[in-house]
Amino acid sequence: MSKLFPPISPNYSSLIKVNKIHSLYVEESGNKSGFPVIFFHGGPGSATNPDHRRYFDPKFYRIILFDQRGCGQSMPFGETKENTSSFLVEDILFLKKKLGIKNCLLFGGSWGSTLALLFCIKYPEFVDGMILRGVFAGTFLELEWFLFGLKNFLPEHKFFDNSFSTTQELINFFHDKIFSSNTDEAFYYSGLWSNYEASIMQIGNTSLSKYNIEDKLLNLNRCKVQIHFIRNQFFLNGFDIVENIKFFQNPVEIIQGRIDWVCPPITAYKLANNLKNANLRIIEDGGHSGSGPSVSTALVEATEHFKNKL
Repeated sequence: MSKLFPPISPNYSSLIKVNKIHSLYVEESGNKSGFPVIFFHGGPGSATNPDHRRYFDPKFYRIILFDQRGCGQSMPFGETKENTSSFLVEDILFLKKKLGIKNCLLFGGSWGSTLALLFCIKYPEFVDGMILRGVFAGTFLELEWFLFGLKNFLPEHKFFDNSFSTTQELINFFHDKIFSSNTDEAFYYSGLWSNYEASIMQIGNTSLSKYNIEDKLLNLNRCKVQIHFIRNQFFLNGFDIVENIKFFQNPVEIIQGRIDWVCPPITAYKLANNLKNANLRIIEDGGHSGSGPSVSTALVEATEHFKNKL
């Protein structure tokens, strides 16, 4: 069993308008006067959930969760206009100022780790430390592994029924289908995309439940945001995150599952080697999910460890 803190309710939640199109869902819980920690959810396209509050001691931390543009309870849901990595980084700065936060701890997993690193690169003076899980640097090699390399482990999956000669061809195909004006077609291919992701999570961990699409529209909007970022290679334009973060000297805790099929350990290893004050912890029986018992316990231990540093 994992060692998450008991469930808590937010002290408050609201929609904060960041431009003419987007309003972000933001919530705070824990100690109102505590040390601020900002949580970055994965995806792109995913959202926060109540268990994300439970990584942190509510007596010590001021816990800030938010849904990124087009995600979760942010509005409009599934919107891809003015939705890029640069916009998301500036949103964090905007929220930090809006909430009266000077310095903070960043906590991000998977795509959330990418966003945390990007914010830290641009605004390092506001970051006292980071906790990263399942590190993803947004490179084409990582994307190619996720969408094409894993075909070697899931050859029977309908995701690969069409004959794709390149990763980009696969991405373009699913982008066109998921953004199709034919609703039935969009629902089908967004479902196929999500079931492929779920199948990856199942590799070596059959205890995880199968993906069940209860709300087709919710799933479609989630997939729209994700493939929008993927098709544009996360709007990084070849920017090397791992190389450009090497100047950062504040503490970084990296929690990485050994059997993370989505974000293999090599990126976490490279990142740790490029940072002067990083501690990489490999969880031998850990996968990609932050909710697995071993990984979630390690994440709580990391937040506890940071209490002494902050």
